[in-house]
Amino acid sequence: VTDDISAIQAQYPATIASVFIEISSMPSMRDDKGAAILLNPVGLIIDRFDYREEYHSPLLNNKEGVSLERISFSGYSNNESNWFSASSNNNFATPGFANSQTVNSQSSTNNINVAPATFSPEISGTADFTTITYNFDDPGNVLNVNIFDASGNLIRRLSENKLVGTAPLFTWDGTRDDGSRARIGYYMILTEIIQANGRVSYLKERVAIGGRF
Repeated sequence: VTDDISAIQAQYPATIASVFIEISSMPSMRDDKGAAILLNPVGLIIDRFDYREEYHSPLLNNKEGVSLERISFSGYSNNESNWFSASSNNNFATPGFANSQTVNSQSSTNNINVAPATFSPEISGTADFTTITYNFDDPGNVLNVNIFDASGNLIRRLSENKLVGTAPLFTWDGTRDDGSRARIGYYMILTEIIQANGRVSYLKERVAIGGRF
């Protein structure tokens, strides 16, 4: 939806005009924080996303003109982990096309799926981050999701005592808790699951950060 199709085509030449809806005017929106709300004809909220500039990849030096893209359409809209900066290969936006950062959630027999298993934040044309999705039979689980390096050092806390639904999603962009970049190599994702009945269980999955050699 836009008030100037020609302006979008000039910036993104691959776009197809027929997929756009042009209206007379669009409200201005702040790019540091705000809310995008979708209403039906009688004014009921269909969907809502409260966004902040901090949701962008911390590895970006300049966030101007970079779109936030929804990663999974089966995940919750108002989940910070379900959004990521658009790929630089697509000029940081994909108007009229599938989001550059879209992934399809897959079920897993051990209730956890990491995709892709290897990602490279610093290499253009490869996955900038990995997604960690879960599938639980019952809601009300509390998750602690931590990432350890090959030496067993805790480098990133993705979730601390977070109450989740049946299909939570998290993302890791290869940064440590202090904001620095993690090194190339293998890492372990350790998930502590505290069920509503008090039972505690653990899931382990491996992920790797690749790079140029």
